[in-house]
Order: sequence, then C-alpha cells, then structure tokens
Amino acid sequence: MDNSQVDDRHGDAQRLLLAAATAALLCTPLALAEAQESSASATAAATRARPAIALAVRAQPGSPDLDGKLDDAAWQAAPVFSDFIQLDPNEGEPATERTEIRVVYSDAAIYVGVRAWDSQADRIVARLTRRDEYSASDWTIGAPGSSFR
Repeated sequence: MDNSQVDDRHGDAQRLLLAAATAALLCTPLALAEAQESSASATAAATRARPAIALAVRAQPGSPDLDGKLDDAAWQAAPVFSDFIQLDPNEGEPATERTEIRVVYSDAAIYVGVRAWDSQADRIVARLTRRDEYSASDWTIGAPGSSFR
C-alpha cells in the first residue's frame, strides 16, 4: 500500500467524522428546543391536573333520594366539584362541557351524584347494557378512591 492510499483512507475517515460532527451540531438546537417545549407543556399539564380531594357530606337516615334529581336536602348540602380536566383528546386541558359532582355518604354506602351538560344533547345515544357491564361511550366519569387518605 502506498502513501496516497493511506492518505485517502485517513481523508475519508476525517470527512466522515466532520460530517457526523456537523450533523450533531445542527441537530442539537432542534433537540433542545423540542425538549424545552415538551418540558413546558408537561409542566403546564401537571399544573392543571392537580389531584382534588372530594369532600363529602354525611347523609341523614333515609337520604339521599336516588331519583336522578339532585334537589333534596342531602344533595344540596354537599359541596359541588366542577373544575375538571379532560383526558381525550387534549389530556390535561379544561373540560369542554360543564359537569358538577356531589358526594354524600352513609354507614352503608357512598353516593355520587353527577350533573353533566352537553352542548349537543340531541346527539346523545343511550345504550342498553346489563348492570356492571362496560359500555363504550364518547364520555366517561371516573371516581377513583383511596383508602389511604
């Protein structure tokens, strides 16, 4: 192997190294900008998604009325929770529809009353399902609980 072949090999390696270094330098600001944007949106979502602790009112014997209305004394005495966030399509954003939830409890049960508004109520489709059966829907309300609080 003569000296010109050795120089060509070293020249190819240097050109490859220079190209890789240039690509890394060009991509770094883009990656940093994307990371900052992602971090900022994650921080904003975390701020909006603070967990709330629901306060409940103890029900008097024989109440609340379970008639689909939230107008009896037990429901009216319960605090209203209404600042909810959405999961889909924009996780962590404020809910697009108004929803109010009240919680009442007794020695035997926890009662959750929900009043949900819909700006397109004429598009609501009722699905008949058996008790405790999952039904696919375009909206859901979850009520996770913790026995450790």
